[in-house]
Amino acid sequence: MSIDDLFTKNKHIYLLVVIAVFLFGGVVILEKSQTVENLIPILRGEVTLKNGIVITCTKDGSPLLVKKNDPLLGKHLRVSGMVNSVFSDTILELCRSNDVVVEVGSYFGYNSVLLGKKVKNGIVYCLEPNSFIFPYLRKNIIINDLESVCILKSVAVSSSKGDCDIEDYFEVAEDRQKKNGTNSTKKKQLLRVSCSTLDHEIQGKTGSVNLLAIDIPGLEFLILGGAMKILNESPNIVVVVTFQKKEAAKNVDVESELDQLHAEGFRFYLAQGKNDISPITIGEILELTGNIVLIFSKKPL
Repeated sequence: MSIDDLFTKNKHIYLLVVIAVFLFGGVVILEKSQTVENLIPILRGEVTLKNGIVITCTKDGSPLLVKKNDPLLGKHLRVSGMVNSVFSDTILELCRSNDVVVEVGSYFGYNSVLLGKKVKNGIVYCLEPNSFIFPYLRKNIIINDLESVCILKSVAVSSSKGDCDIEDYFEVAEDRQKKNGTNSTKKKQLLRVSCSTLDHEIQGKTGSVNLLAIDIPGLEFLILGGAMKILNESPNIVVVVTFQKKEAAKNVDVESELDQLHAEGFRFYLAQGKNDISPITIGEILELTGNIVLIFSKKPL
């Protein structure tokens, strides 16, 4: 059989091979270029609105409005439908159906929506003081039909009540992205907000709290200082914080705060990834640097 006869007889197979090679090469090129980051969100059904806001969705199909170029959520969420975050993985792993959850620093509501769907008949208190972000948080709760589960509060919390200035962390996050590891000369944006305590906002309005999530590095102990009634009256509470020793030390004596929690029966754990939680001592905590996810729990994990 001649080569021409062989090709004629199997031309459809050869054609499929050529197409497969072409497609494979195209995928490789896309993966190594910025084009894929712009193409995938479109293929996932992303819709662009005004003011740089887009409607994207989580991996499980939950719709979310976010800032398109948001450095905390935008890139990972729009491309993969999820956020690569130890904090997010940890709180979702630890919450259970029917739990009462308090989330401090809800941002656009990525964690709020996922928590709301997981606790089902429970309650998720979502606290977000940023006046730019809060309306989008509310819309994300509404479009996911979680109004009966998620209770929203536009308030900052600390160890005492009153007005306070908070960093506009959306602006700060943009600054951090732009400076690429160098010092930024841009002045930090501050927002004047109403400040309350968790005891005032939550305690007495529900049963004991099962999970308290605080994703505001440096302010975790001030926030816990205003939640002593909740901590004392919730025998099975688990507290998850994004801990930053350098920032926390500007506000409190970190070792004393940890000693107090230990005296009140809390065990300490370090979260380093999905299903990766291990016990840690106070001495070891004090040696940590950078943003770390810590768990304070009254029950063994």
